[in-house]
Amino acid sequence: MATKIFVLSSNALASSPNTCLRFEDNMVVIPGIVIDELGKIAEEYNTKGKNAQMVLKYLDSFNFHDLTSE
Repeated sequence: MATKIFVLSSNALASSPNTCLRFEDNMVVIPGIVIDELGKIAEEYNTKGKNAQMVLKYLDSFNFHDLTSE
């Protein structure tokens, strides 16, 4: 089976904090602009804001320097 590439939007990520984990054996791409938008959504006092905070915390757990260094 071929690996698929999924580009996630801020709306998809803020709708469910587990969205990133639903793409086993595939590649997930989250553009920088989406992370910026999640930061704005995270300031809201509602479910989407709380979800955005959880997603940002999850993404922050990765060491991006190690992922991008050659």
